[in-house]
Amino acid sequence: VFGFFCVRRTGTTVVVRERLPDGTAEAEYEVLNILEFTSARRRMSCVVRSLATGRLVLYCKGADSAVYERLAQGHPLNERLRAPTLAHLEEYGSAGLRTLCLAYRELDEGTYDAWQETYIEAKTSLRDRDSKVDAASELIERDLVLLGCTAIEDKLQEGVPGAIRQLAA
Repeated sequence: VFGFFCVRRTGTTVVVRERLPDGTAEAEYEVLNILEFTSARRRMSCVVRSLATGRLVLYCKGADSAVYERLAQGHPLNERLRAPTLAHLEEYGSAGLRTLCLAYRELDEGTYDAWQETYIEAKTSLRDRDSKVDAASELIERDLVLLGCTAIEDKLQEGVPGAIRQLAA
């Protein structure tokens, strides 16, 4: 619908086919960091670098409350999308769909490099690693710009309903 298709994924890169006004193009991104989802964080993020332009971007997806509290205050796109996205979340949630908010943040090299040092230190810590990684993630998952939301039907995997029936019996 929105014209973005994942073409290929390796351990360090992702290639996306993008539909543009004048045709389609493939863009390759280096995946620099993945900030994992946890039930406490209720979101996950990744930092990527465009191999064509060098542009650094953090993309975040998560529960509406986890994303909304990290949005940049006064950003024009956030002001324009906040209310309609909340309406969509309500509509999709009422229909029984699982919803996620999507947001991004452009990063400059200096900000990223300073954060990366903190993040590596947290990831290699021998004490309280999880809390240090969460704290480091908080440092960069802020001042986000809202992109919108997604909604999917939350179906059980194939065979699970039968297994549940058997266990219940």
